[in-house]
Parts: sequence; C-alpha cells; structure tokens
Amino acid sequence: MREEKSITTYMPTLMLPQAGVAAVEAVYATAILGRPEIAAIILPVIVFIEVVGVFMVDRGLRAWLDTVRANEAAAHRERMHSRRSEAVHMLMAHLPVECIKLDLAGSTKKEVIEELVDHACKVSGEHIDRVQALQVLGEREQLAPTGLGNGIAVPHCRLRGIDNPVMILGRHDEGVAFGGLDDEPCSLVFLMMTCARDPGQHLRLLSALSQILNDAAVRTQLIEALTPEDIIAVLTHQASQGR
Repeated sequence: MREEKSITTYMPTLMLPQAGVAAVEAVYATAILGRPEIAAIILPVIVFIEVVGVFMVDRGLRAWLDTVRANEAAAHRERMHSRRSEAVHMLMAHLPVECIKLDLAGSTKKEVIEELVDHACKVSGEHIDRVQALQVLGEREQLAPTGLGNGIAVPHCRLRGIDNPVMILGRHDEGVAFGGLDDEPCSLVFLMMTCARDPGQHLRLLSALSQILNDAAVRTQLIEALTPEDIIAVLTHQASQGR
C-alpha cells in the first residue's frame, strides 16, 4: 500500500516561495522607510503565519479527504445493497413457494438430484424432459462437481424444451457430499435449469445465486427456516435491504 504523505511533509517547499517574497517585501519596505525595526517585527510574523497556515491547510485537506472517503464508502455500500436486492428479486421471480423442498431424503448426490428433478417436473409449468435433465445434470457433475463450499451445491444445466428458468431449492438435514471446493456435505441444494437458447440468462442467475449465498447470515437463516414460507420471508427481507 502506498504511504499517504501529509501536506506538512512538503511544508518547506510550500513555505519558501511565499516566505521569500514576503521577506523581500519587508526588507524593501525597511530600506524605503529607513526603519530597521519593521523587518525585526515583520519577518517573525511572516514565519509564524507561514507555519500556521500550512498546518491549517493540511488540517482542512485531511478533513475534506475524510469526507470524500466516507461518501465513497457510503455510495459503495448502496451499490452493493442495490445489486443484492436485484439478485434476490431475480431469484424470487423463479422460486415460488411450491419450488422449495425442505425434506430431501437421498443419501447420495445422484439421489438428491433425482429428487429435485422429480419435484421440478411435479410443480413446474415447463415441459421438462426428465431423462434429458438427469443426463445433462449428470454430465455436468462429472465435468466439475457443483459444490460451492459452505454447505451449498448448485447443480445446474441448460435444457431444450423449456422456455423459462426452473429453480428448486432443496434442503437436506444431514447434508450430502457433492464434491467441489471443500468437499463438505451440502445442506442447501439449488437446482437450476434454464433454456438452452439463452446462455446469458443462465449466467445471470448463477451470478445472482452467488451474491445471495455469499452472505453467511443468509445461509444460516435459510438452513434454520422451518417452512418454505419462512424461506420466502428471508429472501423478501433481503430484497428490501437495497431499497
């Protein structure tokens, strides 16, 4: 980190030009008036004013910089809250209460994914090809496990035959190993299936999930929620934070 220098560091450079001009003027006035005591009085005053002036300027600039930094920090926090709010709204648009399943029972990653896909086929209005979904999700897991760490997994894929994203939030009381970053059992499993024709939407939803689940407090609230309605309440509260 670059060391920030006070204006007092440059005090000699700042003082010399002004003090020199003032001193010349004082000497000139002394010579014209023929009164040397003027220089004896004026020169110390000049030095005093120069020193005090630099310190006052330094103090004022520091106060101004502190204000600027505080404003920038507040603006940054506001932008982050706004982005989080947008991310939550995006998620909630595709996660109605019926798409939340808090009683996952599978003992393996494969079984959990099958549970989530079956639930999606049951509650979603989209035409989901179960065989295609399981095949593509399985291939995705073989390519790279979707465990994100911190007890979260996001199995995801793009499917032919659906027009709108399908998202299912599942919770497993004991957790299931999904592999990935820390290989810890995952309690929260977000299944995400999007239209194969819109890769941009797929990436936007993944980014939204990442923003939301990066907050440890939110993860804890989602794990401790007792009902699907409680899950929606947690997300609704998060959405309101950016207003």
